[in-house]
Amino acid sequence: MMPENSISSFESSLGNTSLLEVPNGGKNGRIFAKCEWENPTGSIKDRVAYHLINAFMEDRKNNTEEIKFLEYTGGSLGISLALIANILDVKLKLVLSESSAASTVRRIKDLGAQLHFVEKEKGFLGVINAAKDIAANDPSWSFLYQHENRANLLCHYNTTGVELVNQIPVNINAWVASIGTGGTLMGVYNRLTEHFPQAILYATNPAELAYGDKAPPNSQKKFSGSGGLGYGQKQRFVMENEDQVEKHFRISYEECLSCMNDFYQREGIKIGSSSAANLIAARHISMDKGNTHCTATIFPALATSEEWHDVERYIAAKHSSTLVGMD
Repeated sequence: MMPENSISSFESSLGNTSLLEVPNGGKNGRIFAKCEWENPTGSIKDRVAYHLINAFMEDRKNNTEEIKFLEYTGGSLGISLALIANILDVKLKLVLSESSAASTVRRIKDLGAQLHFVEKEKGFLGVINAAKDIAANDPSWSFLYQHENRANLLCHYNTTGVELVNQIPVNINAWVASIGTGGTLMGVYNRLTEHFPQAILYATNPAELAYGDKAPPNSQKKFSGSGGLGYGQKQRFVMENEDQVEKHFRISYEECLSCMNDFYQREGIKIGSSSAANLIAARHISMDKGNTHCTATIFPALATSEEWHDVERYIAAKHSSTLVGMD
């Protein structure tokens, strides 16, 4: 385990996030979502970061001397890792796209991590490959490798999934989450099916580049943490269980912006784009299955300042086009 005297505050505020029932109309099924913005840095990635580092530290018997962590990130995981590395006073190098949100980059820099940027045209696959190259060329860096590290999967099996089982007031008929690394999607599902064997698995994907797409990576905006890789590559945790996925929803960034605005107008909460994608899919499922059905999902984070700026621009543009149409 990590040193208790330095990590206890982070650990005590990790997990045990609230379960929110999303209002969904009397004729549709019930939807429940875990509110992961309640974690220490504001996202579900705090769970992953803690467990990736904790698993490594157990192998090293808590000896932090000369440890240098290396990882790639789309944003939220980088903030989580940077905070833990700062607490432990160990070095951390993060590889990320040059298109990463400025607010995220600032938070990571403030926590003292080293940053290595990759051209945005190479997409997230380019970010992953750059980190792999650094690890291969300099073995002094301990590469956490979230897409292959089973601590990622087990973290959600042992924490997120357990919490959901304990919190949900009804039987779960469906579980839907974004693919990302596949850790949340499959880790939680593996736990849920032990208690709700009837639960059906659904996945959300960015329309701009979905799971298994053969198209090359691109720099188009996608809902956060969505993880389309390109060139037909697939995330291991999902690929190993591909036959269990009932349906892959393809959801555009623009659809997410619309949902984010709608949810804020109704509930007063600025959910992030990945949360919106999961909600869109959950609503489709609940409408199809009827009012005796229960769909569980996850809200990984609230909107970043950049995402909310996109929402405001989207709504302004939509309003402007409506006015033009009325002329």
